[in-house]
Amino acid sequence: MRWCVVLPLLALVGCANGRVSEQDDVRGTVRTFLDQCAEQRVLHVLPELVPAGQKVVAHAASTAKGCARVLGVPPAIALAPEDFTGSTLRVVAFDGARARVEVELAGLTRSVVLSRGEQWRIEGP
Repeated sequence: MRWCVVLPLLALVGCANGRVSEQDDVRGTVRTFLDQCAEQRVLHVLPELVPAGQKVVAHAASTAKGCARVLGVPPAIALAPEDFTGSTLRVVAFDGARARVEVELAGLTRSVVLSRGEQWRIEGP
């Protein structure tokens, strides 16, 4: 009978110490964007973007082209889905309301800016 009380309490203690920081949220937003770009899931890419970015992706010839445009990749450079998968990122600026993340993919380093509303979202190009 004692284990029935102790186990739920241990679960609550574990959750309290597993906090996610705002910078983790920023990285998570960008990683989700990149992963969904790699999977060519346009409807899953859109929630990670502000409305201007959503329009860019929605009106692009393909999800990869729209994602590349959000990242500021020149149109002459064609990115393949695996370029998004193999990308790396790091937060280079953070103030609680805005953040800047550098994304390295396909031999390029691009910078994206995120803003905080109800959730972190990537700003459009």
